[in-house]
Amino acid sequence: MTTDFSSSSDHKPNIDDSLYSHFLEHGFKRQRVRVPQHKDDPTLDLSLHVIWREPSNESQTDTQISNLLLLHGHPQSALIWSRMAHLLPRNVRIIIPDLRGHGLSDAPPIERKDDGDYANEAMSQRYSKREMGRDVVEVVKALGAKEDGRWAIVGHDRGGRVAHRLGLDFPKLFTHIMLLDIAPTVDMYKKTGPDFAKAYWHWFFLIQPHPFPEEMILAKPTGYLQKMTSRFPSSSSSSSSSSTALHPPEILASYAATLSSPLHVQATCEDYRCSSMGGSDWIADETSAAQGQKVKARVRVLWGTRGVIEKLYGRQSVMQMWGEKCLNLDQEGSKALEGGHYLPEEVPDQLRKEIEDFMGL
Repeated sequence: MTTDFSSSSDHKPNIDDSLYSHFLEHGFKRQRVRVPQHKDDPTLDLSLHVIWREPSNESQTDTQISNLLLLHGHPQSALIWSRMAHLLPRNVRIIIPDLRGHGLSDAPPIERKDDGDYANEAMSQRYSKREMGRDVVEVVKALGAKEDGRWAIVGHDRGGRVAHRLGLDFPKLFTHIMLLDIAPTVDMYKKTGPDFAKAYWHWFFLIQPHPFPEEMILAKPTGYLQKMTSRFPSSSSSSSSSSTALHPPEILASYAATLSSPLHVQATCEDYRCSSMGGSDWIADETSAAQGQKVKARVRVLWGTRGVIEKLYGRQSVMQMWGEKCLNLDQEGSKALEGGHYLPEEVPDQLRKEIEDFMGL
């Protein structure tokens, strides 16, 4: 039986509403936000699922930032930030979206020609970091934010790559960007060696021609998920009990639900195809580098002491790579934290302190 990747009528991910209770207990709301069509993709039909909270009146103070965005990575969703819900600052607007094609956000289909190629240029870029970043900007504006140049981002994994592109495309909006456990995409591909290929095998699997990786994942989504979430060494304090496990069963079930949706799996593959050699992200990053364009916002990079970034590159190389991409890299504050890849879940208290220190909250 052939999987239909062209219709949005496939089932939406069945994610338990109770998973968001911790957010709601701490003043957050859940909302679907319509993303307006853009001239570069006039057929786009997209709404994002967003968790957000207004600043409380009693804690409103003059701060360096007015809006703080938290962006997740793959194969996760906004739920990666749930352990930080009670820790996040009350004096700024907090916005936590499911990125396009992830979690409960829509996954717009990709139109293809009979030979499997993209129907047009818009389709080849539909899951680029530029388009995902544009979504985020539209969401923040839709929630009432002023374009006051005091926005900030914390981006983990793929969310960090969206944050990097946002810093380049919207230099007047963002003043602080925190990147979690990533090195620059193009640099990582260009430095490929045996250790990188083994740790980041999915970077090469997901970019294979449609529909091969999509159908492989859909055949056993839980198997793919288990492989992805167990590939990084985690904090030594992580417990195996369901209440304190790094990835509780109910959270993993929500990720598996997303990976059971053909359109969301296609979105995942397209995300990585865009970032691969010759993809739209790759071209955009190389063009920015050739033009001497760098991120103007202040940037702090954090990674895990037991993560692959530390193992592959170490501090000196990480700082050199990001120093070539950023005008205002926080040399003193950028560092490895005691943990693995999933810093928001492994060391939420420490990450909270880093956010407050870096952003003056």
